[in-house]
Amino acid sequence: MTIEKHPAIVSVVTRGISDDNNSIAIHGNTVYLKVAKAGQAIFFYASEDGENWSIIRAFSLGKNPDLRIGFSSQSPAGDRCTTVFSEIQYLPKKVDLWAGK
Repeated sequence: MTIEKHPAIVSVVTRGISDDNNSIAIHGNTVYLKVAKAGQAIFFYASEDGENWSIIRAFSLGKNPDLRIGFSSQSPAGDRCTTVFSEIQYLPKKVDLWAGK
């Protein structure tokens, strides 16, 4: 997906049907992603430097959801893309939900 001819962060949330949210353009070749949950609220974040985070989506799936989260990449307008997902980790810690830190 492109926003103004740049690769972009797109999130999909499925609650019976799936919806796409085109959020921010990526200007380099690296992006950091973060997911946080507080009660029923779920937040998705993105950062190009790993320090400054932007909320790209906030939503709820209701009480006791069958929650599954994953990462994927695609090239809908090009021949192909190569993606490496690295440093994936789970940290059970409190996050400032509005700053993503």
